[in-house]
Amino acid sequence: MLVATRTLYGLAQDGHAPRVLTRLNRFGIPWMSVAAVGSVMLLGYMTLSSAASVVFEWLQDLVSVGSMVHWINMELVYLRFYYGCKKQNISRDRLPWKGPFQPYAAWIALVSFSILLLTGGFYVFTKDNWTPQSFVSSYFNIPLIFMLYFGYKFWRKTKLVSLQDIPILGFIQIAEENPETIEPPAKGWRRLNILWG
Repeated sequence: MLVATRTLYGLAQDGHAPRVLTRLNRFGIPWMSVAAVGSVMLLGYMTLSSAASVVFEWLQDLVSVGSMVHWINMELVYLRFYYGCKKQNISRDRLPWKGPFQPYAAWIALVSFSILLLTGGFYVFTKDNWTPQSFVSSYFNIPLIFMLYFGYKFWRKTKLVSLQDIPILGFIQIAEENPETIEPPAKGWRRLNILWG
């Protein structure tokens, strides 16, 4: 609840969500964001009916597809960052951290998640399994994401930032001016600290 409301509040402050979500009460709580998230949480009460498993399946499909879309977006953003660095002649050695096998790992992940997204609801197309509800819950997020993305681009009249104009150097300079302290690797029983943070 806390993370979702603060995320909505931050998006609204940046102009990426309706401005009404920035309203605070006298205690500084973004009450409109809390109300929006709380209204979505009311969907949980749908499981009290006799068709609880059906509703759970719908929600499970929507969340699964949403997470696939999220991973695809992350890969697209990383690939634009990677090719932006190449276009601007920024060495990956200047980055605070760099992953191995790039950009091949990102491309493999992008293709894999795209295939999973498109085939995740394949059971809908098998014999005697077609229902409109299953189809919608399996594939609703795909056109929704495109409508939101292009709707935002049209509404705000924004354009895709060219690889040459991505502001990468400024962030690299911030990272170079504020280096993080590198912790030595844990030894012995302290390696298990990763289990509880």
